[in-house]
Amino acid sequence: MNFENLREELIRSFTPQEFTEIEKAYLFAAKAHEGQRRASGEPYITHCVSVAKILFDMININNDMNIITKFIFQFIFLLPKFIISSFYILINNI
Repeated sequence: MNFENLREELIRSFTPQEFTEIEKAYLFAAKAHEGQRRASGEPYITHCVSVAKILFDMININNDMNIITKFIFQFIFLLPKFIISSFYILINNI
């Protein structure tokens, strides 16, 4: 599942402003998970999109904040590791 597959459904279900916020959250998550892979070899962001799709379809949560939360949850969960690795890169470039 990729964001393009979900895009049209989201556009139909949310206001333009809500969709813009969802898309921003997706782009943020995609950047945060860049280079990460699932055990299957797929990009990790496909997991985030798949769970957002489940929330959207099966549980019928058509609230933009719930979709946004899913996209950024994994990034927040991994934030300490991200900060440490970013700091390490910064120190090494001094």
